[in-house]
Amino acid sequence: MRNLTLQLTDPHYNYSDQMIFYEAFSDARTFPCGIHLYTLRDSFSVALNPNDVAGSAIDGFRANHDAIRDLTRKKILSCDFEPDGSILIESSDAPNPGIRYRVG
Repeated sequence: MRNLTLQLTDPHYNYSDQMIFYEAFSDARTFPCGIHLYTLRDSFSVALNPNDVAGSAIDGFRANHDAIRDLTRKKILSCDFEPDGSILIESSDAPNPGIRYRVG
């Protein structure tokens, strides 16, 4: 499993949880995943438009797709699952939370 190749599904925003949900899948398994709105803002410098939070969050997810995929892969390989078996990407998962990633 060390050579895990992941693809991510198209993200969708959940207003009540303020999360972007997506799935990561490999040949062997599908993993439900999520990243909080504030993780996108704080760790990836995604500017959230108050008039279109969902759209700006999804755009930010897409702009940081590769980094989010890599963090997801790292958590899967280290078996860092939530109690329900999902993967949650948090600000503390960024390689260096003090470094901000630019969008676009």
